[in-house]
Amino acid sequence: MPENGSTPPASIDMEAWVCPAPLRDAPNILMGHGGGGAMSAELVEHLFLPAFGSAADAAMGDSAVLQIGTERVAFSTDSYVVKP
Repeated sequence: MPENGSTPPASIDMEAWVCPAPLRDAPNILMGHGGGGAMSAELVEHLFLPAFGSAADAAMGDSAVLQIGTERVAFSTDSYVVKP
């Protein structure tokens, strides 16, 4: 029995954890889209870029470039959401 006193499930359906394919046709944003991999790239390419136009196409870096006085600094973060 787990330490928190709950009863573990009799079996776990691993197929329920798999994201559906084809990815582009998913009607909703899925957890897999937040993984930073192929699903994230596809979401950006097929949903966000068309919505924001060519200015977004030109700025596909993974950092924000900040002008501080006469200097330019690239700022990036490696973070994630624990609880949405």
